[in-house]
Amino acid sequence: MEQDHKNNDLLTPDHPVNLKSLYAQYAGKLLGYILPIVNNRELAEECVVKVFAYISTSKTGLPASNYSNTWSWLTKLANNQIQPLSEATGECKSVINNTTYIQGHKYLNRMNEAQRRVFCGVYYHRKTTAELANELHLPEQELRHTLKEAFMIIRKVKDAY
Repeated sequence: MEQDHKNNDLLTPDHPVNLKSLYAQYAGKLLGYILPIVNNRELAEECVVKVFAYISTSKTGLPASNYSNTWSWLTKLANNQIQPLSEATGECKSVINNTTYIQGHKYLNRMNEAQRRVFCGVYYHRKTTAELANELHLPEQELRHTLKEAFMIIRKVKDAY
């Protein structure tokens, strides 16, 4: 698969970057890359948009020479968008009862207990919303709403930095 990306690479000396072409060729693939990581289509689509918005406003334009092709560059940009979510999820192991830790955390300290429980349950512990709703004795629709609130908090904090 990597070879396919090299053969169709849009960023070559003979082929300067064209944002529309770049988007047409890679947006779907990038969405497919991000979606399993964030497990939320709306959030994944937002990450794709942010990647291409970054490219359109970037003063550097072409990727640094340490990227072998367009795909590796785009996945690096996508990972930069996903990073705040990973930071929040990667530290959820023991936060539910650790108020000192929560108070010092840039994302979790802004969430209420329900938002932290739902966010950590779904994204760190990889439970489905149905499983977690059953476990927490909540309607699944309410759980989904709480999860959406948690993501809004993460996005607001990320955008503030």
